[in-house]
Amino acid sequence: PPPSPFLHHNSGPTADRLRNATNRIAADPTRDAEAWQALLTEAQSSYRALLPSLGRLDSDRGRGGDAPTSHGRSRWGRVDADDARGREAVAEAESLGRKLDWVEGCYGALFHHFPYAVPQYV
Repeated sequence: PPPSPFLHHNSGPTADRLRNATNRIAADPTRDAEAWQALLTEAQSSYRALLPSLGRLDSDRGRGGDAPTSHGRSRWGRVDADDARGREAVAEAESLGRKLDWVEGCYGALFHHFPYAVPQYV
């Protein structure tokens, strides 16, 4: 999987556990079920931590505000990048996108090595 953009994956016991799992997966991806389980558990808990942020972006859209994309535009209009709130919203959306990409990358790595596992996670 790609490097994690989550801050708690850079230090402390979670970082050690994740680093150990990714090293073991890299060494032998088809034989270490415990390492895959550790990686997927971390991906799931990280995704669950993002859920409130996803709801906040969705509620901004419901109030007529823009849920920005990484390009400074949203599907509903233009985000004013000169406005402090707009810059903050764009930065938050970019960070959220990187984190979701990491979670997706973890599952993508699993499915690359175990394509028949897809029905288990759909």
